[in-house]
Amino acid sequence: MAMINGVANGDIPQEWIDAMAHADHPNGSNPFLTARNMPALEKRVAPFRLLERLEGMGALYAAAFGDNAFVAVGDKCAARSIDGQAWELLANVPAGYWRGVAFGGGVFAALGLSTNAMWSDDGGQTWTLTTAPEGEWNALTYGNGMFVGVCDGKIVKSLDGKTGWTAKAVPPGYGEDIAFGNGVFVAIGPAGALISTDGETWTERETPRATWRCVEYGNGKFVALGGKCMVSTDGGQTWSLTQAGLPSGGWDAVCHGGGFFVSVGNSAQSMTTGDGTMDWTQTAAPNFIWRGLAFGLDTFVAVGSGIMTGQVVDVAAALGNVRGANATNTFATMADLAAVTTAVGEFRTELTRVLESLTMGENG
Repeated sequence: MAMINGVANGDIPQEWIDAMAHADHPNGSNPFLTARNMPALEKRVAPFRLLERLEGMGALYAAAFGDNAFVAVGDKCAARSIDGQAWELLANVPAGYWRGVAFGGGVFAALGLSTNAMWSDDGGQTWTLTTAPEGEWNALTYGNGMFVGVCDGKIVKSLDGKTGWTAKAVPPGYGEDIAFGNGVFVAIGPAGALISTDGETWTERETPRATWRCVEYGNGKFVALGGKCMVSTDGGQTWSLTQAGLPSGGWDAVCHGGGFFVSVGNSAQSMTTGDGTMDWTQTAAPNFIWRGLAFGLDTFVAVGSGIMTGQVVDVAAALGNVRGANATNTFATMADLAAVTTAVGEFRTELTRVLESLTMGENG
């Protein structure tokens, strides 16, 4: 018997299979599978799932995705994964208290406390120790052909992430996090935001008052979180608070990917918003301290006291490929998505009703 995403073909009415083929484009002529009637088909971020802790792993502070791999760094350790699910603790990582990691130009670079810096050009498998200017470096990003990192009162940069790290003094209060987007670097902290296009000249910008802790760029805007949420759509020049209330929690990291912003922090919570709505929804998360986020392969990876993952699930798009199920169409399996099971039951009930109505109409 033929199988479709783990379901016996003979167990599903042909009309249901035909309707599923159009699920990725619900409209007036396809009334069966619409997000309005079947919320399980809405694209969403699945709840985070805690992974098994790696033996010997210290606290992790930052993560990045690049060269088809995730890399996480922390206290005297680094870990790597090619899918976000199975991780290995890397041997022979230079000793250091690593706080920021970024990928760009084929290189992973990491900064830590004191003068510690390291880099990898083989997808995070092996690392070389180098030095950076003295600083309690908190975060690192890549853009405009350079790596740029922040700590309180200083900003550091390197063109290749390997050597040539140079520091520049900036006003205090902007050293919590840094992000790059649309040609602009934005550094944030309790004092507000600093912006630069070259990593050398930095300009203070007025922001709403809050203890800003993390910043990210996505879908044409910068988003910063603290006790509040502020947004800039003009390259960090002006900032405004979002209208939607922000769920309570210590939001220490924010990441964009798959059409969503996701944030985690020091409580057993995470929160998510569509990148066009900025309407945050809070969900439970494993009760750990979470400090860093990365996105790749339709997966958010959060690191801190452990590692957890949350996948972007687009059931409607997966159902659209149901006639040609293959290894790359893994979302809509009955084993992995209980929501689909519920949706199938609702659909079959509705389909039966429609077919009975049509039959009665023909007989009438």
